Amino acid sequence: MKPKIIVFLILVSSTVFAQVPGYMGKRFVIGYENYFFPAFYGPGKNNANPGPSFSPGFNTTHCLNIDYTVKQRMNVCFSLQHLRTGIAYKGDDYAYPKESKYSGNFSTPAQLTSNNIGFGFKVFRRGNIAPVGKYQKFEILLFFEKVKYENNNFTTHEQNYYENVPITLGTGEYTYRNFAITYSLGKQRIFFNKLVMDYGIRAAITPVVIPTGLYTVDNVRDMDDRFKVDSRFRIFRQQLFNFHIGLGFLAF
Repeated sequence: MKPKIIVFLILVSSTVFAQVPGYMGKRFVIGYENYFFPAFYGPGKNNANPGPSFSPGFNTTHCLNIDYTVKQRMNVCFSLQHLRTGIAYKGDDYAYPKESKYSGNFSTPAQLTSNNIGFGFKVFRRGNIAPVGKYQKFEILLFFEKVKYENNNFTTHEQNYYENVPITLGTGEYTYRNFAITYSLGKQRIFFNKLVMDYGIRAAITPVVIPTGLYTVDNVRDMDDRFKVDSRFRIFRQQLFNFHIGLGFLAF
């Protein structure tokens, strides 16, 4: 063999990993994960107190994840998520459009559900080979939200200050879109060369809450505006900080 060919083969072999990306040749991980944290302010899906009152609950998000190992220390991540929580009705007098107030059961909140799509990357620490070990994850989440509320449980004194008259406000259902930027710290372990355990912490920020915070009562023109503001703040609190734990399997 010619010396030039030998030198070329040595250079190529020195830059090539002996092992292909993945675990024992498997690159796909499919699994379920849950994000959870106590809700100290802002209700859960089944309990609420009016206004700024203490409304203990529990934030939870269900996730179906698909990870694909593209490099020795990197996974590309795709997820489908579902969350359901509540929006407390406001107990202040005439806090709603048309000088209206809620007259129903305050302990049952309006229902906020969201189906989310996520795309991100897991970058594993030096010395680890994906999908095993400690990692950082960066993700973009798109939210497709739906709010349902009791639109026939309101009263108004818009026409007569001394008398509250029943009124129907809005359609009873609105849909919104939102997004979040997330950052996670986690660790993955593999058992029996098949099961993948994933756990850690995650922080998320929903940027649209910043301009929403500049809204005043005068900016809220109708119930669509009212629940758009309320849903953005509820999602902001729900996503801000969570623990996560999941279990998956090496598919192929």
